[in-house]
Amino acid sequence: MSDDNYDDDLYDDLATDTTPTGPWTPGEKVTVLCGGMSINTGIPIVTPSYVYKRSDVFTVTADTITYQSWLLDLAADQDEQIRRWGEVRLLRGTHDVTPWLKVGDPVWQVMHDDARRIALAHVDPEDRQRAMEQVREKFGKQPQTPSISFEYTDLAQQRRLAEDAALRKAHGRHTYASS
Repeated sequence: MSDDNYDDDLYDDLATDTTPTGPWTPGEKVTVLCGGMSINTGIPIVTPSYVYKRSDVFTVTADTITYQSWLLDLAADQDEQIRRWGEVRLLRGTHDVTPWLKVGDPVWQVMHDDARRIALAHVDPEDRQRAMEQVREKFGKQPQTPSISFEYTDLAQQRRLAEDAALRKAHGRHTYASS
């Protein structure tokens, strides 16, 4: 599969977004860049953790500032996130991030299929065409799927031929054992 399916432009938008600085205040937002993160934004053990998906945004509360300051410190320090996790998983502020990492991944596929199904449901051909153009604009080009060829292999036939070849070699060319 080619590297054309990776959408490098996803991270270009993050560089242009304005991110708040200074001390954290209740009501600020944090954007999740890595799906599957279990995050507790309140009092440990008392407040449940939630599993966030990519592009989710959670709100900082007074409890988050008091009890989860380490998490907020990480969200504000991308270099520390890269050192700890090898990638940036949290961003301070609200950022417009796609829920998928690359074109063709499972999240992209589900969202693309849903949007396409809705676009194709338009009765008016012009409306349908506009809706399909919006789907292509938002999701990009469908990735090329590798063609899969199927070839039937008769293992019993291969075994018989191998036995015949071994017998011919041992007893001469007119010997046929298998049928």
